[in-house]
Amino acid sequence: MKIAFAIVTLFSAGGLQRDCMALASRLAARGHEVTIFAERRKGEIPAGLTVELLPNLALSNHSRDLKFAQAVAKRCAGQFDRLVGFGKLLDLDVIYCADPCLAVRRVGWLASWSSRRRTQLRLEESSFKQGQKTACLLLSANQARDFRAAWSTEPKRIEVLPPTIDRARRHP
Repeated sequence: MKIAFAIVTLFSAGGLQRDCMALASRLAARGHEVTIFAERRKGEIPAGLTVELLPNLALSNHSRDLKFAQAVAKRCAGQFDRLVGFGKLLDLDVIYCADPCLAVRRVGWLASWSSRRRTQLRLEESSFKQGQKTACLLLSANQARDFRAAWSTEPKRIEVLPPTIDRARRHP
């Protein structure tokens, strides 16, 4: 299969980023063609991974995230068998989500009208809203509960993953 992974920032120090690169490496070792799309990249990336940058010139973080999500959706349309997002993006087949549900977070009335909040909720809705096709891989039962409550996400689309802490990163 041709599989696209998408993550805003790719660097070796982040847990989500390490998971992204580890899964890409494992899928490639099984014979799949994997391309990782990122808006920016920092530090060393393991050899053998195909990384394509889709930079943009947005001024704010939320605008940059939206422009990246749009660029990934456009770049990958019809070119890959699966699009896997490591974070909240658009038109995903699978989302590997480590973030909490924003829709359940209480905010003040001013923040609720901000373009930042509207953009973040749009990206979240794209994967979690009832009726979407996106399979949702989550890291905790609390996440699953919150996304189901906020978006009426169908339980069959949600999978809570078991803890997978790398042995090298465990402390006694």
